[in-house]
Amino acid sequence: VVARDADIGIIMDPKSPAEGAHQLIAMMSDAAWRDGVAVRSAALARNDFDRDRLAGNLANVLQRAIADCG
Repeated sequence: VVARDADIGIIMDPKSPAEGAHQLIAMMSDAAWRDGVAVRSAALARNDFDRDRLAGNLANVLQRAIADCG
């Protein structure tokens, strides 16, 4: 879902490889989509998967859990 929502990939139905192949061919044939994948992927990594941000989120969750237990 992340790949589709960020417009950097597709979700293929394992029961329909032919449809998946058609989707993949369509995306790879779209030069504008291909040209933007690197930018969109970098933005996704920076915004959603930054180590420091994720560590901070985890610390907040753990602190709330500790506070709820005490």
